[in-house]
Amino acid sequence: MRRTLRLTVAGLLAATALGAAPPAHADPPDGSVDRLPAGKSWTVTLVTGDVVRVRTNAGKVPTVSVTPGEGRRSTAFATSIRPDGSIRVLPADVAPRVGKMLDPALFDVTGLIEQGFNYSAVSVHKCRLDFTSVVCS
Repeated sequence: MRRTLRLTVAGLLAATALGAAPPAHADPPDGSVDRLPAGKSWTVTLVTGDVVRVRTNAGKVPTVSVTPGEGRRSTAFATSIRPDGSIRVLPADVAPRVGKMLDPALFDVTGLIEQGFNYSAVSVHKCRLDFTSVVCS
């Protein structure tokens, strides 16, 4: 019982700290800015090996889906879409390290797309971050 309560409280605190994401079908809030062009799709691999797919539709909040990387099937993700249109995907297992050991920009999916880090723009190398080294193939 105590463990469940601690996990629930920890989850609520993490969700509050990250900001709640609007539902995928919601209209964007008034005054929002679309940072990504409508009607396009992108696929980005985070440094953790998790694959994020983003699809934009005119006048709608982007659709975001996450496929956990190899060996990360049970990982939870916090996805936030901010009023300025920026999308952030944060794996729960790295959340405590973001801002301390890991740059938050590594999980700013919109920023990664704007910089060209998506499958359609760059050659892909599989990399895995295990907090002691980065292994690429």
